[in-house]
Amino acid sequence: MNEDTMVKEALRDWAQEARVPADLADRALRARRRRRLGFAGSGAVLVAAAVTAVVTLLPGGSPERTIVAERPTAAASPAPTTVHTDTENDPPVDLIAAGPWAVGSYYSTEWVATGRGTETLRYTWSVYDQGEGRYVRTPYQWVDVLPGMNLAAVLVGDLPSRGLGLVDLKTMMFTRWWDLEDAAGSVFWSPDGSKLVLTTYSGPPDEKKWLDADRTSAAGLPRSRTGFYVIDLNAETRAWRPLPPDPDALNGRDDLRWDDDSTRLWTATGGRGRWLYDTEGVRVGSDEDHPRRMNEAGVSPNGRLRAGPAGLPTRVTDVGTGEVVGRQNMLQLWAWVDDDHLIGLGCARDCDDEFDSALVMVSVDGKETVRLASYRDSRTSWRPVLVRR
Repeated sequence: MNEDTMVKEALRDWAQEARVPADLADRALRARRRRRLGFAGSGAVLVAAAVTAVVTLLPGGSPERTIVAERPTAAASPAPTTVHTDTENDPPVDLIAAGPWAVGSYYSTEWVATGRGTETLRYTWSVYDQGEGRYVRTPYQWVDVLPGMNLAAVLVGDLPSRGLGLVDLKTMMFTRWWDLEDAAGSVFWSPDGSKLVLTTYSGPPDEKKWLDADRTSAAGLPRSRTGFYVIDLNAETRAWRPLPPDPDALNGRDDLRWDDDSTRLWTATGGRGRWLYDTEGVRVGSDEDHPRRMNEAGVSPNGRLRAGPAGLPTRVTDVGTGEVVGRQNMLQLWAWVDDDHLIGLGCARDCDDEFDSALVMVSVDGKETVRLASYRDSRTSWRPVLVRR
């Protein structure tokens, strides 16, 4: 049996297993050493997927936050309108989706010792396997699913990682690999699917030195962000730029993500806004008014309504007048399903515990609700990442 066959069989075995073998990450790492893998198609195929913005939960020890597009961009083909639920499994097994949005992946975290008197987060990611028609666990420490849900960018090994791969979500096979000179702690697709941004760190981006057993306060550690890569899949280019850590960032993790135009990058400020950068790492301004973060769905597809900030109850206002047109017994509003419905976090029972929540589709007037997933403790359980399907 040759080396290529062994790698393929190892990855195929993973896609069929309920539990991931402990050495599977090593198997994947060995795959990169054999040779650089080429595209399973041209970069233009990625752009033709007609992708738009992604709703992304920001991993880390801080409260959950969501990034969401201000104005959805029309896809090249009609968006799905079907609703899929999985309220029986925790975490989910079957597809969760409503309208154009689906849970493309989800993750859980645990604190693990570094051996230096500190702890860092270890991630466990699951993705929707298009071939199997269900969510399957992966061996990767970071996953970002391309809108359209056919491809995922993954970081292999402990964070920060020196191995980036693209995984076909129908075959679960690598279609491309990069060895990274500077180790990355995150990777994100641009909204148009043509580029990737990876934020690089000199040490674990989520590292903490806890001062109490409950992990409620931590001593300050040197911030470790060093810069970022921009990989242009169409132009077949990769460039790294230095970017020192922001001294006012809320956490040690200070990732860069793409703005809606797929040309600028941004990071969160210490408040509710965003710092905007060009792809050379030059700060080009800030966005304070409507920053499209902190669990805000933004403006409805028709541009008439705006989903308000997180907080029970949530509200939707008229863009022109500011008048409240609907209140919802929800914790957060994440994304617009259509002009009359949204996806967000709904709380269990009488909202006596804000962390006991579930994904819910709700109407603007708050009178119609459809629970999409099981209830979970958002502090310790799985965390969903929505993507346009």
